[in-house]
Amino acid sequence: MKALVYIGSSETEIKDRPSPRLVHSEMPSHLEGRRADRYAGRRVISHEGVGVIDSVGTPVTLFKKGDQMKSVLAAILSSKNFLRLDWMREAVLGLFSPRMSAVAFHLDYFVFPPVIVFSLAVSIRSLNTASIAVLFFGGLVAWSLAEYLLHRFVLHHWPYFRDHHKAHHDSPRSMIGAPTLFTLAFFAAGFCLPLWLLAGEAIALSSFAGFLTGYVAFGTVHHAVHHSEGQGLLLRHFKRLHAIHHHGSRDRNFGVLTSFWDRVFGTYSSRVTRR
Repeated sequence: MKALVYIGSSETEIKDRPSPRLVHSEMPSHLEGRRADRYAGRRVISHEGVGVIDSVGTPVTLFKKGDQMKSVLAAILSSKNFLRLDWMREAVLGLFSPRMSAVAFHLDYFVFPPVIVFSLAVSIRSLNTASIAVLFFGGLVAWSLAEYLLHRFVLHHWPYFRDHHKAHHDSPRSMIGAPTLFTLAFFAAGFCLPLWLLAGEAIALSSFAGFLTGYVAFGTVHHAVHHSEGQGLLLRHFKRLHAIHHHGSRDRNFGVLTSFWDRVFGTYSSRVTRR
């Protein structure tokens, strides 16, 4: 078999080595006797704790040639309970880190819709439907401007945010984004609270619902642009403009949902302009 061999001084080399054998006589404490169903039918490469028994010595009675094995550590790592704890750990850590687990990366779609519904439900007690609709639309417009300004100035120029956004540019399909709790707190403090203090609860929440809806729509479109294989006319439009931003013209096309503010501030481009 081929093996990665450590030579020394941080040097390694691929060499031919004999296939590993299970050496086991009296102490079965390091192996789990049940079959490794999690790995059935798969080729397991480069894991000393998981594999298929090639041969056994005469003292061995619990195992036979062809059995799929995993060590106690591998058994723990692949157990349902561990996976459940790992899911919870990744979800919690992802609430605070720009580099996310799959759970944390999609958490916006579970947190923001209830907040939007709650905001509208509170607003409807004090305002009529027409007023709420106008304020909701105003929130959408406010988000489109915030999206442009945050993308252009914060994500491309502010330390920390700039570094993580550069990582997104370098690897657009990686799960990198703003943590849900941070985003919600930032929007509440920067948009909803000032409006609440100036205009009252109902006006603030109606507008906030529109603002958050814009953000969720942005996240959906941005995700589709980088991950969807769809070729619909509208999606192709979004993909083309955003591709111009990603590939050669990073000072152009900051808007994802709309190019309106790019046109207003002179950063719109319909083609790559390398500088």
